[in-house]
Amino acid sequence: MCLRGKWVYITAALTGYCGLFGALWVNARLSGDAVSAVSTPSPERRPSDGWFFRHGRLDAVQREFPNVPAQWAMIFGSTGSAAQPSDDVRVVLSAGTVVAVEWRSRFGIRRAVRYVTPDGRKGYYTPDGRLSRDVFLDSPIATPTISSRFGQRLDPWWHRLSTHGGVDYAAAVGTPVRAIGDGLVVTQGTQGSYGNTLVLAHGDRVESLYGHLAAYANGLRVGQSVHQGDVIGYVGQTGLATGPHLHFEFRVDRRRVDPSSVRAAAPSAIAVALQPDFHHQAAAAWAALDGRANLEGSRESAVHARVTQPSLDPW
Repeated sequence: MCLRGKWVYITAALTGYCGLFGALWVNARLSGDAVSAVSTPSPERRPSDGWFFRHGRLDAVQREFPNVPAQWAMIFGSTGSAAQPSDDVRVVLSAGTVVAVEWRSRFGIRRAVRYVTPDGRKGYYTPDGRLSRDVFLDSPIATPTISSRFGQRLDPWWHRLSTHGGVDYAAAVGTPVRAIGDGLVVTQGTQGSYGNTLVLAHGDRVESLYGHLAAYANGLRVGQSVHQGDVIGYVGQTGLATGPHLHFEFRVDRRRVDPSSVRAAAPSAIAVALQPDFHHQAAAAWAALDGRANLEGSRESAVHARVTQPSLDPW
C-alpha cells in the first residue's frame, strides 16, 4: 500500500508539472500571435530608397560612379563632353543612373531631370520641360570641315550639274564618325556609290546615312541601339569618292532633305499633354536635388544621403 501511494503521488506531480508547462507554452504562443497581429509590418521597399545625393567636384562623383561620364554627354550633348573635373555638381543617382543634376561650369548653371514617358521613352529635360541637349548633333565629325553642301553642285565624279543629297565632310581616313542622335542601326554594308554605308533610324520617319566609311565601329550590327555621340564608324574613301571624306544625309519619309532643316524642326520639348505628368514626377527629383527631401546631411565634398521622397521612375 505504501509503495502504491508513492507511485500515485509521483504520477500526480508529473501530470501537474506537464500541465503547467503546457499552459505556459500555449499562453506564449497566443501572446506571440497577438503581438504579430497588432504589430506594424515593415514598410515595403520603395524605388526611391535607392536614391543617393552627391554634391561636390565632378571628378569626385565620377570616381565613385564610373558610368557618370558617359551619361554626362547624353544629358548635356556636345557641351557635356567639355566638362572640367573641378566643375561643381549636385546630383541624385539611382543604381548609378542620374535622376537629376545641377552642373555649374563656365557655360553657366544647367539643370536636368530624367523623365520616362508613359510609352517608355527616356530622356533628360530642363525644369521647363525642354530637352537638356539638342536632338541632333551639329555634325557627325568632331571638328567638321564641309567640302560640299546640300543642293545643286557640279558632280566631281561625272562633271555635270546634279543635286547633292547630303553634306560632305572632308577628313583624314580613320577619323571617328559619331551618331548624330539616338537611333537604331537599320542598314550596314556596301551600297553602290556610297561604299561602306551605315543607316540609323531615329524614330519612325527620320533616318541618317553615313557613307564612304573605311570601317564600322567594333561590334556594331544591324538592330543595335546607339546613343548620340557614339562612335559608329571611321572616315574612308570607299565607293565613288574622289578623296577621303564622309558623305552624310538626313532622310525624312525616305526623302533626302537638308540636314540643317531637320535639326531646326526636331521636337525639343515634352508634348503639352505630357507636361502635367512630367512636372508631377519631376517634383520629387528637384526636391532631392535642392535639399528639400529627407536627407542624412550634406557637405561640400562628395557626400551621400538616402532620399525618401516618391520615385521619379520605377527603376
